[in-house]
Amino acid sequence: MNNDFNLKDEYMGELYKLLDLYLLKYFLKEEIYKTKGINKYKGLAITPDDVKIALNLNVIDTNTSDVISTTLKIKAQLENIRTLFSNKKTNSKLDEICNLFNLDYFEKMMILFGISSLIDQKYHKIYGYLNDNMTKKTATIGLFFSVLEVDDINKVKIIRKLRGNNNFTKFILDYNFGKIDIPLYDKEIKITSRIENYIFNVNEIDYSIKHSSEIFYFNDDIDIYIGDKVVIEETLKSISNYYYSNNSITKPLYIKITGILGSGRKHLAKYISQKLERNLLIVDFLGFNQNEDFYEIINSIIREAVLKEAIIAIENYNLISEKKYMKNISVDKFFSNLELFSEPIFLITSSINDIKNKRMENTIVNVNLDYPNSENKILLWKYYSSKFKVNNVNAQELSNKFNITPLQIKNTIIEFRNKSIIQENKNISIYDATYRQIENMLVDLAVKIKCFYTWKDIVLPNDTIEILTDVCNQVKFKNKVLKEWGFGDKIPYGKGVSLICSGPPGTGKTMSAQVIASELNLELYKIDLSKIISKYIGETEKNLNKLFDEAKNSSSILFFDESDAIFGKRTSVKDSKDRYSNIEVSYLLQKIEEYEGITILATNYLKNIDKAFLRRINYIISFPFPDEKARKQIWKKTFPDKSKKSDDIDFEFLANTFEISGGNIKNIVLNSAYLAAAENSSISMKHIIRSTKYELQKIDKLLLKEDLKEYSYLLDK
Repeated sequence: MNNDFNLKDEYMGELYKLLDLYLLKYFLKEEIYKTKGINKYKGLAITPDDVKIALNLNVIDTNTSDVISTTLKIKAQLENIRTLFSNKKTNSKLDEICNLFNLDYFEKMMILFGISSLIDQKYHKIYGYLNDNMTKKTATIGLFFSVLEVDDINKVKIIRKLRGNNNFTKFILDYNFGKIDIPLYDKEIKITSRIENYIFNVNEIDYSIKHSSEIFYFNDDIDIYIGDKVVIEETLKSISNYYYSNNSITKPLYIKITGILGSGRKHLAKYISQKLERNLLIVDFLGFNQNEDFYEIINSIIREAVLKEAIIAIENYNLISEKKYMKNISVDKFFSNLELFSEPIFLITSSINDIKNKRMENTIVNVNLDYPNSENKILLWKYYSSKFKVNNVNAQELSNKFNITPLQIKNTIIEFRNKSIIQENKNISIYDATYRQIENMLVDLAVKIKCFYTWKDIVLPNDTIEILTDVCNQVKFKNKVLKEWGFGDKIPYGKGVSLICSGPPGTGKTMSAQVIASELNLELYKIDLSKIISKYIGETEKNLNKLFDEAKNSSSILFFDESDAIFGKRTSVKDSKDRYSNIEVSYLLQKIEEYEGITILATNYLKNIDKAFLRRINYIISFPFPDEKARKQIWKKTFPDKSKKSDDIDFEFLANTFEISGGNIKNIVLNSAYLAAAENSSISMKHIIRSTKYELQKIDKLLLKEDLKEYSYLLDK
């Protein structure tokens, strides 16, 4: 035999001795016919001596007596070997195949015939000769019947099997066997390559599904499962009840795991299979296209699961009902084919109601994975920071701020470690790494504001600063109050923070929003109302829903500037426009109450906001016009430390003389810096007075010389 075929013991060698004896007996029978003038032209290309040599038969005379004598000896040997094999239990790969797929003796011998041509090239000559066709170098069904001298009763049984759907035709024979439109007796016995590889001790995943599959062995290391332990217990109990309370189970138990990407669906399937001490074959249907043969794929999946002694997990199976992939299969056919596998099958999907089929109605366990709760988020942050040796991770704070999946938490830690430790990037923070994991579509409806301001930059009355601090603390200690102290069980909604910032333009409303975002390391988005409010009925609500859904994923701060445009006083319903306008306002308020992050509504005129809405807002903060003392602080803080300032700047005079807001002061300082830069000089009172003149003109105020007192001369410069 071919030396490439590694025999662990003598068993397979003995099997091929058995095959050789069958072939030799049949060959000798053919020799007798030849001496009688039958088949006289047989073997023109392959001589009888070639076959004798291939079968290790000494060249004998072909007279009838010698052939009969040799045939009788071979029959005796055959009976002895067949008896030996019928009583012998082995660990050979061939016997494993027979046991796994419940094959009988004839099916086992058919596998032996099918792979023999791969074992030794001598069988090419033997089969070419015996088929009387040198182009057919493998055994045919007709030759198989003749060589084994199969009686009529067994022939009928074998033919029925070969024409039906059973383990042998679906998982052992080459998939094209049933497609070839020629008489059954003339069909060549070809075994699917996956079975051939298994017998040859090559146990890689079938090539037809390998690109879209992975195998998880139950003794592999996996991350610990941090989630609802009740889900594990109930699922394991359901599996036990289904399979062990009824011994006649022939259909699979479907375990449907629903959740968004990264919520731990595959991880849960792996964890359950590990508890069952079973391997898990995971196949993602997204990797297949409409040109592939679905039936072959399903056969390959089931065969692979049997060979790997695994249960099955299928991802994105909903693509079948959507007809985006494998258009030649229906949902019903999908489940009817899976029924050949009677063990648990995980169906991994993102939609609870994606596929309903009568074949799975009574054999389904539903598991829905949501975002992890606060307690589990803390455990996840701690677990992965410890696993990847990332120190100084505030799990409590990160849990409070971000509503993300277990996979996003894991990837955040990995990215932060890679960039900060391995690449020595000191500028990246754990918050930057977290936001990189969030696919944020808020930019379609809002503008992201870069937050530079902190507490030291803002000038506000103490009571206003105190309220803003309370807002930040409500986020920082959210888990403690809602989870540890149990308030979350008493409050079904309104767990977020909402505040209205009211005051004249330029008094620090937007700046305060930036300070809150900087303090909490959260992203701030200014909502573009023109993209939210629509004249078409239902579109505004649709946009608001998208806005808050995206914000939920990123825990972003939503900033509605000039909110009185949408939160104005409700009107009496005179026509359909009034009615739908009121519905939009109510819907926005509803979404704010449901949102567990921070929502900031800014308005210049609090009196324009409907009072019925004010009671449902957590904080109402008043931003007063700055007094002289506050204005002096604002003038000083607006100049960056790096800026070149002249000693002649009189902050006392500027604060006392010009009753303007912080926003106006910011504009004046920035413009004066450009004036000084153009002259290549330091910023002086001359530049400030000139810029002040421009700013006052914008707000319809005149700057008179007498207002400037000792600095009046600068007005002409």
